[in-house]
Amino acid sequence: MAKCTTRTLKLSDSGKSVKASIESSDGLAFEYEAPIKSVSVRVPRPSQDTLLSNSAYFAERQLGGETQRECLEFYIRCREKDISKEIDEIRKSVLRIQRNMECIEIARKTLPLTR
Repeated sequence: MAKCTTRTLKLSDSGKSVKASIESSDGLAFEYEAPIKSVSVRVPRPSQDTLLSNSAYFAERQLGGETQRECLEFYIRCREKDISKEIDEIRKSVLRIQRNMECIEIARKTLPLTR
């Protein structure tokens, strides 16, 4: 059976710097603080009026007889799917950070063996 490791990620963004800490159930811990770079994301936030008019438009043109409500439910499912993909990316990033932590730990243990 595969070993299950629990990882906890904490991020704190003050607007000037970011603090990150990762702890894992196998005892590894990592803390990082650095000035932040400007980050921007583009995710359109529609108004209720826009969502209502778009769902009415698509409901009228659907051959399958979808209602306006079904169009909005489809929209919600799509956004939930987007969130799930982002969570998967975060999990991958946390795992990559943990692997790099392990590499750093090995390198630190190796330092005394060098000339």
